[in-house]
Amino acid sequence: MGRKTKKDNLRTQLGLSQDHMALWLGESRSTYSMYELGQRCLPTVALLKYYEIKQAWEAFKADWQAPPAVEPDTDIDKEFKIMVLEHKLKKARYAIQNLDNLPNYLQTKDFFEQLRSTAKNRTEELVFELQMSHHAAEHLRQKEIRQKLLIEIQLLETELSILKS
Repeated sequence: MGRKTKKDNLRTQLGLSQDHMALWLGESRSTYSMYELGQRCLPTVALLKYYEIKQAWEAFKADWQAPPAVEPDTDIDKEFKIMVLEHKLKKARYAIQNLDNLPNYLQTKDFFEQLRSTAKNRTEELVFELQMSHHAAEHLRQKEIRQKLLIEIQLLETELSILKS
């Protein structure tokens, strides 16, 4: 088992807290924490889910690699420019698709809001409120990224149509 380095840690690569990763895996935070520390193995169902997430992340990273930089050059022909723009357009569309596959932060915010009503003390209530505010902020961030991607797609499509005409 052994302790995983921060670079190898899927959770930190995804920017998730232990709570969120544990939630995705259907395990407690303490179980997931012990797994990260190499003190125990994950149950089979959680391990399968972990590797599903890891495979999806690896596929996403492989497709998201930036194309080689092309220096502006007057000799670059029109077809090459079109090919580069189509590649950028494909990546932007794929990014939106992957954004749609991220956790539904509004749904999980509602989940924590519902849990807040069952809080046994003020500390639990504050923890749930913190989670709700984090999820609301994450939802807004995703919405902002989506907006930027949609604008980028419109610009690329316009540029492509001009080049093709």
